Amino acid sequence: MGIVAKQSFYNTLGVILGFLIGGANVLILYPMAMGAEFYGLIAVLLATSNLFQPFFSFGTQHTLIRFFSSYNNKKDKDSMLFFSLIVPLVISTLLIVLIAVFYDRIVAMLAIRNSMIKDFAFAIFWIAIATSYFEIFYSWFRVHLKTTTGNFFKEVFPRVSTTILLGLRIFDFLDNNSFVIALIIAYYIRLFIIVILGFYYYAPPLKWKLPANKKELLRYSFYILLSGSAASILIDIDKVMIGGYEILGEVAFYSIAIYIANFIETPGRALFQILSPLTAKAINDKNFTQLKKLLKNSSNTLLFISGLLFLVILTNINDVFTIIESLNNDSYRKGAYIVLIIGIARLFNMSIGCINHIISNSKYYYYQLYFSVISAIIIIGLNRYFIPIYGINGAAFGTLIILIFLSSLKIILVYTKFKIQPYSLTSLKILVTIMLLFFIARDFTVSENPYWAIAIKGCAIGIFYVGIGYYLKFSKEINQFINQKLRIKS
Repeated sequence: MGIVAKQSFYNTLGVILGFLIGGANVLILYPMAMGAEFYGLIAVLLATSNLFQPFFSFGTQHTLIRFFSSYNNKKDKDSMLFFSLIVPLVISTLLIVLIAVFYDRIVAMLAIRNSMIKDFAFAIFWIAIATSYFEIFYSWFRVHLKTTTGNFFKEVFPRVSTTILLGLRIFDFLDNNSFVIALIIAYYIRLFIIVILGFYYYAPPLKWKLPANKKELLRYSFYILLSGSAASILIDIDKVMIGGYEILGEVAFYSIAIYIANFIETPGRALFQILSPLTAKAINDKNFTQLKKLLKNSSNTLLFISGLLFLVILTNINDVFTIIESLNNDSYRKGAYIVLIIGIARLFNMSIGCINHIISNSKYYYYQLYFSVISAIIIIGLNRYFIPIYGINGAAFGTLIILIFLSSLKIILVYTKFKIQPYSLTSLKILVTIMLLFFIARDFTVSENPYWAIAIKGCAIGIFYVGIGYYLKFSKEINQFINQKLRIKS
């Protein structure tokens, strides 16, 4: 098994494990521990923290991946690592001073519609700092093609920590205030561990200096900062704005629906961790044949695997919400429509393969800024229009529109500049298979027991879908993986 397939396999297991643990937290433990309103507050705090995170990291985690493989000797690579540490440290110090001086004004703006945010706004900044430096050291592992360790601490560790804290909250060992503080501490424990492991794996010499092309690195980092900030708006602004227009409990319902739909992107979260540095290397080496291969293969593989998750989730969504509502008194079923809308958006996003990494690791990276800023402005406008009228469904619909718009822009850019695009006849075959199985299975009832219904229908869909994909050879990599596991000669 090649390095991409091997690490993607283990990363996928880690992401799935993280999602399952996180699913238990979101769907069961959070509502049990603190109810919909306070969970909605936690969701708003974390979403707002994600909006601030790019400013503390200054985009250097992406700069490290983009340029590390372009250096040919150890001295220059050590300088690159030094750059990725010292620049965010300087920026973070300046930001901390500014936040301390203007803290009351910033908090007043954040809490303008929900006063509860004011009491816990400090968590936004502390978590943003911890997350930003974690991402930098995570990239440290990725450039050395050692992604599984970082993947564990990114996907599994924080969710396990949250599970423990929620358990303590349920049994009244923690109140809501101490839960938030303990959550912050957990983020810093994760950061401390990844720093220690990073230096244990590779510690540059003490005599460090900035790279010779530091101006180019700073310019790239600045563009990534701006585009990353705009991208964070696309990801989290819906939760923040719902918290402004609706009661915080609505954020909880929306967050649960989004969490379920985001499971469709699990394969991409795993594959891109190893694919991103390989894409950067192909571009740095001007190996456009390899680049085209990476794009086509990633598109087919992700569309196929994400399509399976889309089918399993959406054909069982009513049973999923039946289980959630049996464990909690709140009516979470209103999120079913959101899962469908966002599920379609996530599936389309997976179908474009590694296009994001091709753009961000090429000389055309600045287009990401233009695309992200335009999309951020549009999504704010869409949310301001749709949320007051349609509530959380409106936020989901706005997200669908903007993600399809943004992905289409990226496809056009890559085709114009590189003469490559992700789709083929195989893409159409996969899409038709997904649609047929969805319409056949969505209203098919196999059991009154929701647990048995999900298990039976999920297994049946999986067998039929994977069997069709294997027979029609939707993904060469997946067929090779199945052949290897079953010891079938291709």
